[in-house]
Amino acid sequence: MKFQNSVSIDGFIGAKPELKQSVKGTNYVCFTLYWNEERYNKESDSWTKISHKFKIQAWKKLAERVSNFEKGTAINVVGALRYSKYGDPGEEKERTYILANEIREIVLKAKRDEGLDASFDNPKNYQNGLPSDAPISSDMPISADFPEDIPF
Repeated sequence: MKFQNSVSIDGFIGAKPELKQSVKGTNYVCFTLYWNEERYNKESDSWTKISHKFKIQAWKKLAERVSNFEKGTAINVVGALRYSKYGDPGEEKERTYILANEIREIVLKAKRDEGLDASFDNPKNYQNGLPSDAPISSDMPISADFPEDIPF
C-alpha cells in the first residue's frame, strides 16, 4: 500500500517572508504560519486562545510570489511534511516543516470591526508561484533539497 504525504493548513503569516537564495542560487523563502484555536476551559468557565506555529518553506517562483505577502496575510498552504537534521555531528538538531507546493491567499470578506471573523472570500490560488490556471513548467520541483544555510 502506498501512502500519501499531504498537508493543507490555513493561517496567518507571522512575519514578512524574505526572499533568499540557496548556495546553488535558487530562490526560496522560509516563514512561520500561525493558526489560532480556542478551547473551552471548564475550570475557569472561559475560552482560551492557543496559538500554533508551523515552519513553511517555498521554492522558485512560488517563493518569489510569497515574498510579496505581508505579515498577517491569511493563506492556505498545501504541501508535504518534511523532516531533516542539520548541524555538526554529535550536535545535530532536527526540524519538521511543510514544503509548500501550493499557496492560496485568502482574502477576508470583512474584518468584522477588526474582530477577524473567519469568513473568506476570493481565494487567489498560486501553484508553484503561478495562478492556478497557468501552465505549470516541468522544471518546477514538487520537492527540493533543503539548503544547509537555512536558520531553522
